[in-house]
Amino acid sequence: MKRFFLALFVLWAASAFAQGSPDFSGTLRDQNGNIQRVQYAFVNPSTITTTQIVAAQSAGVKIRVLAVACVPTAANTITFKSAANTISATFPLATGQWIALTWNGGGWFETNAAEALQVTTTVATATGCQVAWIPVSTSPLP
Repeated sequence: MKRFFLALFVLWAASAFAQGSPDFSGTLRDQNGNIQRVQYAFVNPSTITTTQIVAAQSAGVKIRVLAVACVPTAANTITFKSAANTISATFPLATGQWIALTWNGGGWFETNAAEALQVTTTVATATGCQVAWIPVSTSPLP
């Protein structure tokens, strides 16, 4: 039985490290190997609007979204944008539904360099959105 659990652990560790360093410390390595601190942001729009979640980063830096949770109080449609460009699927949510894009170290989507991360809602109802993200340089891989 010990061998089974040891083998299971080795498979998990190999899988985790093959996808990049596992995140146990609140940091993550970007595609250039730089350590980035995972950051968090939220908004609570209640009108039909496009709302900034994360401000634009400096020139040459994108926002990579690692996890998302959005909960509207009534039916709503949610889309994520990089400035005016749509960067996610459209998520139509019925009353009582919500969306959760769980932790993805490679990111679910990312903005264009030096553009803000925004969420667009299509109905005037309170909607809470929270994201985990890291800044990612657009400089070439080493």
